[in-house]
Amino acid sequence: MEIKSWMTINLLKLNDDKTELLLIIKNKLKNVSPACRIELNSVPIFPSTTIRNLGVYFDQYMNMESFVNAKCKAAMFALRNISRVRSSLTMDACKTLIQAYVLSKLDYCNCLLYGLPSQAISRLQRVQNYAARVITMTHKYDHITPVLAQLHWLPIQQRIKYKLLLYVFKALHGLGPAYMSDLVVPYRPSRTLRSAGKCNLTEPRFNLSNYGGRAFSSAAPRLWNKLPSDIKSADSLPSFKSHLKTHLFHEAYH
Repeated sequence: MEIKSWMTINLLKLNDDKTELLLIIKNKLKNVSPACRIELNSVPIFPSTTIRNLGVYFDQYMNMESFVNAKCKAAMFALRNISRVRSSLTMDACKTLIQAYVLSKLDYCNCLLYGLPSQAISRLQRVQNYAARVITMTHKYDHITPVLAQLHWLPIQQRIKYKLLLYVFKALHGLGPAYMSDLVVPYRPSRTLRSAGKCNLTEPRFNLSNYGGRAFSSAAPRLWNKLPSDIKSADSLPSFKSHLKTHLFHEAYH
């Protein structure tokens, strides 16, 4: 009701038909169905198991399974269509199509997938592997890691890290929204230490083991502090991107 009042004051209208309720609960309470509802204009709204916001699917256990399913489905649909005409395409043309219609879907809001179990990430990795085989016409049972390295593609896990660390750099240099800058706090020790000049961030404590470590305020500083100092001290965004991708590339393939 507070949201509706705020929108009314600001001459905005809340769409009752598109209003949904998501109640986030712990995994160990999967067999429990909490009784909860809200009323909007005397119309009851009951909790949904999955809701969609800006193309991202959120579920009540925050395991992002629905989002991963949607990503895989959309990417594979485009990939199958491209594979049907692969024989008529050059390698560069095929690579351009896959980057535009497949990798863009895998990368969309991928930082929300940080900290998920390897089983979920491996499903997205299989889609990327298939995309690499289509471009290079590699056989099904050939080793895929050299192919990914040849294309200079970061694996899914490193692509997620890349996006998160890119947001951190933008937040620290005033290139992102203010609310994100408030979540990254430079580390300032109470006394002079050698770590003071390493451009580190303060790592906040978190209580929820399943969700707390995946939050941007916790995951971003933890990943940032593990970077080499020369990358963290980059003087421009293009320089940071270049050095970061090289670092993650070596992490993945060496």
